[in-house]
Amino acid sequence: MKSNVAETKNNQPTIKQKLSYYCEHITTVTHALILWFVLYVWYLAVKDGGWNAYTIHAVFYVTGWMLLMLEGIIAISPHNVITKYVSHNSKTIIHLVAQVMSAGFCLYGFFWLFKERSVHFYSHHSKAGLASLILTLPTFVNGFSALFAVQFKRFISPSLHKLIHAFCGIGTFVAGTIALYLALDKRWYTSKVSPDTVIFTKVVVLFSVIWNFVQPLLTSFERIKYLF
Repeated sequence: MKSNVAETKNNQPTIKQKLSYYCEHITTVTHALILWFVLYVWYLAVKDGGWNAYTIHAVFYVTGWMLLMLEGIIAISPHNVITKYVSHNSKTIIHLVAQVMSAGFCLYGFFWLFKERSVHFYSHHSKAGLASLILTLPTFVNGFSALFAVQFKRFISPSLHKLIHAFCGIGTFVAGTIALYLALDKRWYTSKVSPDTVIFTKVVVLFSVIWNFVQPLLTSFERIKYLF
């Protein structure tokens, strides 16, 4: 009897396993929310019919930032069921390719609107967007060099190198997320949807971003504890 009880207890999932189970499901939900939001913006653009600079800016930025950038971050998450059984090197490649594509999409959307307007960077939205683009450069430089962290360990420890890259990436994505959140109050979007839809999409953006930022933050804190 005692052995059966012990066996039953041993077969019970641990708290860590339960948390991982729920985290995987919530992350899967964010995959669906991200895809829905991007497809919805594309739908609004096609429905509108006029592919002007504002539409191109919105479509390419949302695709680059919300889909490629965020999915690139989720790709290296341990709670991503899509890449759960993929090797670490493969995850790194997916992360890198997604980030490079994201930068390309965002720059394309940025320059289309930049050449259309004569006055630039007067709103909080545009200032946050500019900040995210500027921060993209050190993030990419540090990210590429982090791939060779072992070779550079004579000058800087691999953990510190990756920590710097993580903080650069977090700063870049926070600025971009602020720009995206503020964009939901812009006329291009508010003129096409109801006020309730604006609120709903704001919740979708914030939830998807905040949830998938928990793991990078925890990893960064662990590296700080390891270093100090």
